[in-house]
Amino acid sequence: MPEWIDLRRAIIGDFLGRISRDTYEEAGFLASAVAVSSATQEPSEGFRALANELGLSAPRGDEFLAFWIEQVRKAQRWYAVHPVTVA
Repeated sequence: MPEWIDLRRAIIGDFLGRISRDTYEEAGFLASAVAVSSATQEPSEGFRALANELGLSAPRGDEFLAFWIEQVRKAQRWYAVHPVTVA
């Protein structure tokens, strides 16, 4: 059913937002920076909106690119030291 595609996208977006809020509180980075659109290879508008909601600067253009890259680097550094394990 076509409408399920939008529902799935909303569920995943809410989940990524929750994870990002948690990682921002715990470690100072937005984990959803590593999740990108398969079409654009960039984060969603939801990522930018969350950054703005949290008081982080997420402008457009090159400044946004620099912000996003820094978030990805922070995530990589954190997960290198805190690997995810599945029980």
